Amino acid sequence: MAQIVAPTDLVGARSPIYITVAEAAETVDAPVDVSIEIFVWSGSYSSRPSNPDYTLFRDKFVSHTSGDTFQVAFDIAPMVREELGGVFDTSITRGAPVGERDTNVVWVDIDYSLNYYSVSTPTVITNVTGSSATFAVSDGYHEYEDGANAAATDGYLNSTSTVYVQTDGYEMVSTYLGEKDSETIDEVGYKVGGVLKHTFDITSRHGNAQPENQITRLPVGPKSLNSYLTSDGYSGAASDRPINQDEWEIVLLDSLAAEVATLKVIKQCEPKYTTQTIRFLNKYGTWEFLNFFKRSDDDLEVTSEQFRKSNLTVAYSGVSYDTDIEQYKKFNTNGRVRTTLNTGWVSEDHKEAIKQLLISERVMLDTKPVNVVSSSARLQKAINEKTINYTIQVEEAFDTRYV
Repeated sequence: MAQIVAPTDLVGARSPIYITVAEAAETVDAPVDVSIEIFVWSGSYSSRPSNPDYTLFRDKFVSHTSGDTFQVAFDIAPMVREELGGVFDTSITRGAPVGERDTNVVWVDIDYSLNYYSVSTPTVITNVTGSSATFAVSDGYHEYEDGANAAATDGYLNSTSTVYVQTDGYEMVSTYLGEKDSETIDEVGYKVGGVLKHTFDITSRHGNAQPENQITRLPVGPKSLNSYLTSDGYSGAASDRPINQDEWEIVLLDSLAAEVATLKVIKQCEPKYTTQTIRFLNKYGTWEFLNFFKRSDDDLEVTSEQFRKSNLTVAYSGVSYDTDIEQYKKFNTNGRVRTTLNTGWVSEDHKEAIKQLLISERVMLDTKPVNVVSSSARLQKAINEKTINYTIQVEEAFDTRYV
């Protein structure tokens, strides 16, 4: 019996997404052709479009030997990525869980049609059809070591297990609760000093029909988490609130209250420098933040072209020229600001965040788009460096003079 092999969990479209159509050896004598129809949409789970966005087709499988299991794979990632948006959330003072932005995650469904000569006597062409389960896709990627079609695991979609937040921050961290209708994460726990102070029931976000809500961004900064506690009816001591603590933990709990993942949050007081925040689309295709607490420098880089102009004036009295007019004329002059940032002292696991930042294709410095100029970075180890600080250069992703 024919089958289609496709992802069921959240996968990223910056790496291949392989769809395999297969038929058993005892059924197929020789394949004729196979086609798949790709449906991509950003609306409700049940609102699949009537017509496919793309159709892929293959025929004449000369390498197939009669009696062998037949299978063929298609990479649909380039087509799906065309439908993704990479939209930045301009509201950076949220105090409650929220999904990713619209079109940052989409639903994908695959229909297939396979024609083959059957092993029956007499041999006839048999057509079989079917569909994959609907799955979610983001603008993320997986690494080579992960293997084909590597999907997100339930838990934090964050590159570090420790994050550093501002004293008045509204930082959020993304999580994957699990495959739609099979979610793992039921509660979010707030711990101080290793003691559980409050739990949030997150089951209301299960089975969500919108694709962007397959990723849930949780408040972890002192002000955003404090607002979340208040709205959820926190009744503990005021001294245990994040606005009055230096560090805390956010734990994800399953239906048995077992800890699935833990995130350590450390509040940084920076009295001297203005903290700047980088937000970037990480390997999971969701927005991740990195606060740069220490010194930053801005440098304006100007580019222009020039030509040599004639400034001679020819008259009856002879030839003259105005020495106040330039002989070499500049034109198409523009500029971009390049900023050098320093993290301050961070934990060793920040090497993964730096790696993903350099690989990211969508980066914001505070609320303006930038590109990472740094093309390399030493991924520091505590045993070698003792104290770890990263210096990164970014450049405005637009010209100062709009053209």
